[in-house]
Amino acid sequence: MKIIKELPGSYGSKVELVEIDDKQYVLKTWKAEESENEKLFLKTLEENDLPSLEVIDNSELKPNQILLEYIDGSPKLLKRIENFIKFGQIIRRMHNIKYNDSFKINEHGEREVVEWGDFLKKALKKGLKKQRDEKTNLGEELLKDIESFVNKHLPIKKSEFSLLHADLHLGNLLIKNNGLVVYDKNPEIFSGDGIYDFATLLTHYPNGTYIQTDNPDNRQDKEVMDNFIKGYGFDFLTHDRDNFDTYFVIKALLRYPSPWEIYSKEAIENIILARTPR
Repeated sequence: MKIIKELPGSYGSKVELVEIDDKQYVLKTWKAEESENEKLFLKTLEENDLPSLEVIDNSELKPNQILLEYIDGSPKLLKRIENFIKFGQIIRRMHNIKYNDSFKINEHGEREVVEWGDFLKKALKKGLKKQRDEKTNLGEELLKDIESFVNKHLPIKKSEFSLLHADLHLGNLLIKNNGLVVYDKNPEIFSGDGIYDFATLLTHYPNGTYIQTDNPDNRQDKEVMDNFIKGYGFDFLTHDRDNFDTYFVIKALLRYPSPWEIYSKEAIENIILARTPR
């Protein structure tokens, strides 16, 4: 295995373009748990006739590595409003992969059943700890309000669960043979409430839903999300809004501060203080 060059990677991983027998592949090195999640996620997509990246078996790989097919140029989906219809369509197909339990995948590739309500409680606790440890500008009073708000909406009980990505945004999509491949999933959970996936996506496009801004970068947020919903075929913003708001607060808390989600604090405040435009 010959390393050609390092490629842009996701948070906490090392991504390299490698050559084996005159053919190029992508070698990704991260935690073993993340590697096992990505392997099973991509294989599950393939087994259900969704576009996927081929996972390559190789005896040289370490437990925390995964070898993937390389798509020349790694073409991404452009942020055009019409493309979000296609985005919504592929995520609906992904969410149509159903399970009887919510679960995560451990470092050995084994399922660990996690009650959905327990997962949300742990995610909230982790997010609060992150904010306090990093001494962010959310402030103790707001963090207490967040904790109270989320706990008022828990437990959230579900009887059916979908395959989740848990980190939906354009950067985790590739174009392959004119189809869209979702990859680089978050290992925090493997199956759960599909609406949880949308909470991450909306942290990138909050204008018109949780905030009102004239920022030109966010001017099309509402149209972007409307087209995603059109492609998905289900309006998750109106059907289950209380749960959606709860998921959004939890996800934003886990990710804040982020240079890509500059309005998370304002959005959280609007939800918590019931100033959200409805």
